[in-house]
Amino acid sequence: MSLKKESSLILIASMPALYLALIWNELPSKIPTHFNFKGEIDHWGDRIELLPFIVVPIFLFLILLIVSKTDALRNNNAFQVIKLIIMLVVSLTITLMMYTIKNQSMGTPRLTSVGVGIITFLSGYFMRNIKPNFLIGIRTPWTLEDETNWRETHLVAGRFWLVGGIVILVICFFFKFDVALTVVFIIMGILVLVPILYSYRLFINKKGRE
Repeated sequence: MSLKKESSLILIASMPALYLALIWNELPSKIPTHFNFKGEIDHWGDRIELLPFIVVPIFLFLILLIVSKTDALRNNNAFQVIKLIIMLVVSLTITLMMYTIKNQSMGTPRLTSVGVGIITFLSGYFMRNIKPNFLIGIRTPWTLEDETNWRETHLVAGRFWLVGGIVILVICFFFKFDVALTVVFIIMGILVLVPILYSYRLFINKKGRE
C-alpha cells in the first residue's frame, strides 16, 4: 500500500477520532445516544459510548482498500471516486453527529438521511462507468453473464439513483423526520428493485430473440 496515495483517505478516516479527542473534555457526563422514529432522544448514555464510532470509518477504509486491490477494481477510476465519496460521507456524518451531541442538538437523524441522499446521488452519477465485476454494482445473474445487460442496466440504474438522491435530499429538508424516514426507505427499496427487474427484462427479451 502506498501511504502517499492513500493519505487523503487516511486523513478522512481519522477525522472523527481527531474531533472526538478535541471535544472530549467539553462533552457532558450524559449524552444522547439514541433517537426514536420521530427523531426524539429516547436514550442517554456515557460519553465513552462514542468511542466505537471512531472505529467505523477506519474499518470501512480497510475494507475498501482491500476491495480496490482486486483485479476487477484495481484500475477502475469510477470506484476510486466512489470510495472517496463513501469515506467523506461516513466520516462527516459521524463528526457532525458528535458535534450535535456536544451541543445537545437533535439534528443528527436528519443529517444521516442527508448522507444517504448524497451517497445515492453520487453513486448514480458514477454507476454508469462501473465495469463488470463481482464486487460492486447491480450484480444479478443476468448482468454478470452479459456485458450488454450490465451496461444498459447500470445506465438506467444510474438515472434512477440520481433522481432518487435528489428526492431524498428534498424530503429530508422539507418533511418531518418520521415522514421523511418512511419515504426514504420506500425510495431505497424502489432504487434496488427497479434495476433488478430491468436486468431480468433485458434477459427475457434477449432470450426471446434467440
